[in-house]
Amino acid sequence: MGSAWFFGVVAIAAGGAAACSAKDLSEFNAGGAAGAGASTSSGGSSGSAGQGGTGNAGATGGSGGATGGSGGATGGSGGATGGTGGCSSQTLTTAWMSPAEAQDEGPGGAWIFESHVDKSDNQRATSTIVGSGNTSVLQALDFGFQIPNTATILGIELSIERSASVGSAMKDLGVKLGLDGSAFSVTKEESQAWPTADAYTSYGSATDTWSIPGLSPFIVNSKKFDAHLTARCYEASTCAPGVEARVDHMRMRITYKTTCN
Repeated sequence: MGSAWFFGVVAIAAGGAAACSAKDLSEFNAGGAAGAGASTSSGGSSGSAGQGGTGNAGATGGSGGATGGSGGATGGSGGATGGTGGCSSQTLTTAWMSPAEAQDEGPGGAWIFESHVDKSDNQRATSTIVGSGNTSVLQALDFGFQIPNTATILGIELSIERSASVGSAMKDLGVKLGLDGSAFSVTKEESQAWPTADAYTSYGSATDTWSIPGLSPFIVNSKKFDAHLTARCYEASTCAPGVEARVDHMRMRITYKTTCN
């Protein structure tokens, strides 16, 4: 009996298309109104496709990030202005100053054209020595200094541009500083003979006070503050024909220290 049933089912399946009526399949094939139509089993007609439901719109994107924070606070003001500095002394040196006046102070071989020593211009004061002997004193004065009365004099430098008509003949006898014709400093001299072409030679320095007692602005500012120069021809045989000592320029500068009032 079991076998007969099986074979019967197989036979029905094989001829199922002929045995079922359209009415029997109509309810099976009807698709849902909203759902997609499902395919029928083999042998049935296709159902109508169902209409898909309308989807909701996507959510609006999130708003941008928060606005950035404000900048840092303004920097603080600068420090207070420094206080006024205290008074301090200064060391200063004047410009080179030339004499407004020059003259022969004797004794010895006289100087002529003394006033030519006020500048370097090849216009010279001269003194001629025949045989051994010395010139008279050439005095230059009124250098025009205006150093503050409260200053301290630290040093004096004198520079003389001079030459001789014969080489190795004329030498310094002495250079001094004084006031109103009276020399009261130490004597300075250059050991080398005067050259035959004009050249400057310096005496003293920024730290040399020439051992002048009571040296002060009052003295050096005076019109009568002066420099004295004397030269000598030491070799009679060399100087016998006559040798001319020549001074083109004399100048002076002073180094001093100011003080606080």
